Amino acid sequence: MYATMQEHLRESVFKTALFHFLKNSKKSPERTARNIEELLNKFSTSPCECRMKYDELLQLIKTSSMEECISYIMDKIS
Repeated sequence: MYATMQEHLRESVFKTALFHFLKNSKKSPERTARNIEELLNKFSTSPCECRMKYDELLQLIKTSSMEECISYIMDKIS
């Protein structure tokens, strides 16, 4: 149970950080992509985990809504 609660908390913190990064992403999509890439590196649980790269993140930010970005990133890391 403790592990489940810890994982839920970790996911909530990650989603909140994504939300704040993406809130103003249209002003500076490049900076947002760098920040999210760094966040993904910090939150990764294993070195072989599929991580999104800067170019992929930048394209996603430029072409998708904030909700779509969050959903896509959360699906990708799950």
